[in-house]
Amino acid sequence: MQGSKKKVASKQKLTKDVPVRKRGHFSVNTRCQPNVILEMVGSLNKPQRDRLHALGFDWVFKFRMNGLRSRELIEYLMDCLDPDSMCLDLGGRGKLPATPDVVHCVLGLQNGHLDPPVVSDTAPLDPIREELGLGKKEKISSSSILDRIKMGGTDDFTMQCILMILFSKLLAPDSSTDMTGNIVNMVSKNLELYKDMALCKFVVDHLRWSADRWKSGKRSTVYGCTALLVVYYLDNLLCKAMISNTDTPRSQFFNSSLIDKIENLTKSTKKDGSTSFGKLNLRCREITCYFVSKEKVKGKVGAASGSTRKRKHIDELAAQEATVARSKEAPHFGGDFPSLHRDEQSRGNVESSPPMHVEDPKDAEAGQPCEPATDAHNDNDAELSNLVDKICTNVEGLVDKICAHVESTPTPAIAPSLAANPSLAIMPIEMEKRRPLANPKYISPFKCVSTEPLWDDTGDNVMEVYKIVCNGQLPDVERTYLIDQMEGAIIWKGDELRNCFSEGGKLTNNIMLFWSTCLIYDDANYRKESIGYRVIIPTSAIEVLNSENHNLAFSFDAAVNIISRECKSFDLPNEKLIFLPMINNDHWTVFYFNFNHKRIDILDSLGHDRDEKALRAMKDRVVGRFLDVLYVMFPKKFTDVRKWKCYPACNQKQVLTNDCGFLAMKYIQLWDGKVFVKKVCPKDGTKYRAEALYYILFHPLNEAKLPAAIERYRPKITKISK
Repeated sequence: MQGSKKKVASKQKLTKDVPVRKRGHFSVNTRCQPNVILEMVGSLNKPQRDRLHALGFDWVFKFRMNGLRSRELIEYLMDCLDPDSMCLDLGGRGKLPATPDVVHCVLGLQNGHLDPPVVSDTAPLDPIREELGLGKKEKISSSSILDRIKMGGTDDFTMQCILMILFSKLLAPDSSTDMTGNIVNMVSKNLELYKDMALCKFVVDHLRWSADRWKSGKRSTVYGCTALLVVYYLDNLLCKAMISNTDTPRSQFFNSSLIDKIENLTKSTKKDGSTSFGKLNLRCREITCYFVSKEKVKGKVGAASGSTRKRKHIDELAAQEATVARSKEAPHFGGDFPSLHRDEQSRGNVESSPPMHVEDPKDAEAGQPCEPATDAHNDNDAELSNLVDKICTNVEGLVDKICAHVESTPTPAIAPSLAANPSLAIMPIEMEKRRPLANPKYISPFKCVSTEPLWDDTGDNVMEVYKIVCNGQLPDVERTYLIDQMEGAIIWKGDELRNCFSEGGKLTNNIMLFWSTCLIYDDANYRKESIGYRVIIPTSAIEVLNSENHNLAFSFDAAVNIISRECKSFDLPNEKLIFLPMINNDHWTVFYFNFNHKRIDILDSLGHDRDEKALRAMKDRVVGRFLDVLYVMFPKKFTDVRKWKCYPACNQKQVLTNDCGFLAMKYIQLWDGKVFVKKVCPKDGTKYRAEALYYILFHPLNEAKLPAAIERYRPKITKISK
């Protein structure tokens, strides 16, 4: 009878006679309470901490999240979460797949091989009440569980109480604020097994169930680990407040202050008055801790194939990992690298020559074919859906299919000349036809006859100075021959110049920096028609962006500070030609943003021997970080060049060892965005070394007093363009 009365009462509320007040916004309930985790951890004594560590839950001691803050953000993320693909679908900004690897990165949770707990409401609660001293039908509140934990015991039941708090307030919250049969069932297994359980997969599965309920219209309560979604989403947003390091677990960085800061940066109000959290773009995934390489996918699938887990769990793990590897959450760097193995038409005044001795970058492995260019967003869903459907039940076939799908590149034949040594082979790729220029009426910004300083006759003088410096004729090798006051009085002595400029010597970052500074100075003084067209990013900034070349961790804050300082005189959003000279594994390459043709030109002296795979990785890393910095410096003003095609602007091969840096100087000096305004010949490497040395020694920016033996060759500027 009581049940029927309740039904009648609820129906009466919905009759037309009773006015119902509409609420403008319905705030959902969320049972995920990270602050309770912090309260519990703070109450643990050392023996309890030691036992918890032995059980595999040491990650809780790094957990610093003290609140979820805005419930509107949680609603937004639940709206974005697709239960089928388990991706946060952010529309045009990309997708963020929620996988076991992501759970491990965010929480540090164990990702073992044993089956996780089964969600079931069949566990009896009376034994728990009896242990806690509660009445037979009394609710088991979290406060009563915390009181038992604070007694300081290390017995199995106390450990189960700790796990109840972890599961009910963080990993798998359900609709109740009290302990339910579901929670008790989750902690009822042998405690020693938890360190080897696939708890990361458990969290993902529970979130999938929560997303299913949300999509079906049951939106009064959000189940599952919403703390994971909040940290994962905010951590992938490109902004000044983002954490640039890749340390894990990420939850150790996200306290309420940081959450509020990033949330406010991405929050906006729509015209209809609703709130959105899509104001910020996503970071480049390859430089975050969430990036999963193809090798990692292969290793995980292979490891799963040898375990005793159920077949469906193996299939799901493989599908999830393949989703991460194939997903294009952030805008991917558009183009594939056109292979340099194809004979190309002549490009401007570049002259090719057969190599006598070619320097390869140290430790560079043989290149592999690059993936064909794919759209970052359009075909993702279909590909991933087909992938899951095609996962076979045979474990060996599963591994092959996943790896083949991730690589998605047919294996081409090895070039005949390299067949004898396949380990050193660079796989050729059929290059697409040369793209037509975006602006066929393009006019070079360099209106001078030459891009070199307008010295008087210097041909003989150049070689004479080179002989003095590099052939042991210096009167004093300890004397200072070069001073760069702009970089804080950096000096070069005679023996340092000799080591750098002699045949076989390696061009250093500091010399390239001073040379490029001199070149920009000349643009402002001798080639005034070219001002605002050409910019060379200082190598001091490139070194920070490519910190891995020095075995250092990348710091986004340091990159912003240095690039802001080094490039403050440049109007980067309005420049037409931006050069990024960089050294990686002792080899110089120049990436060049060609805004006239909307492409990235590659200026490199390894010709067909270029390691395309390593080159693409370096470009994705360095160019991606550079664009992230510019987004902070010039919000929505700098063109995002990630999707631009890459174009090999020259196909020549250096002749002498370590000439790459001096050829890079010539490329920067003479490339106007379409052709080289003066012929570049790789056989003239020694001549280019001599010209660069002569140029910086006698440049007005060099404040060193040169010895008489060199000073007598100082040139005179005969003409300055107006």
